[in-house]
Amino acid sequence: MISSWKGKLGLSLLVGIGLTGLSLYQTYRHFKKIGLHGPLPLSLSSTDKVPEPFICKFYNHTGYRLVVKGGQPFPGQQLNPPQDTKIDNNSHYDYCLFNTISLETTTDDGQHVQSSNIVLRMDSSGNTYLLDLNNNLLFTYDPGHSYYPSSDPWKQLHAMSITAPNINLGPPIISNN
Repeated sequence: MISSWKGKLGLSLLVGIGLTGLSLYQTYRHFKKIGLHGPLPLSLSSTDKVPEPFICKFYNHTGYRLVVKGGQPFPGQQLNPPQDTKIDNNSHYDYCLFNTISLETTTDDGQHVQSSNIVLRMDSSGNTYLLDLNNNLLFTYDPGHSYYPSSDPWKQLHAMSITAPNINLGPPIISNN
């Protein structure tokens, strides 16, 4: 039996949000693995904007094509990848710079699967991370493909593996029992 209020709250949240809890839990595990300790950064206020560029390399491992539908560029820059850029499954895009970006997940023949709105956020320790406000895509830091030649953020490249754990892959299995 769960006796602490934190345990009850956690259980209530997981039950209340269903499959979404899986993605939140995976995100929490990722943050903990890369050294981001403390509560999940669920506050999405406008005060936690990222003050310097966070240049990414996207590795698409969703099983689908990602299409850039728009977004807000980093100040003084153009949206990158530009609108209508397609990132096929198991491919990558080498230079991503934005404040927000909207991605559409599609099948290879262009059928819409889901939409995602990605924002940059900063935790209380000053670590930047990507967050899908629609909770469709999960961004996992990939240290093996990241590049940090200096402390200059304009020369750093943060590799992100993108998965889609919340895509419904079909109807539930119905047994004969």
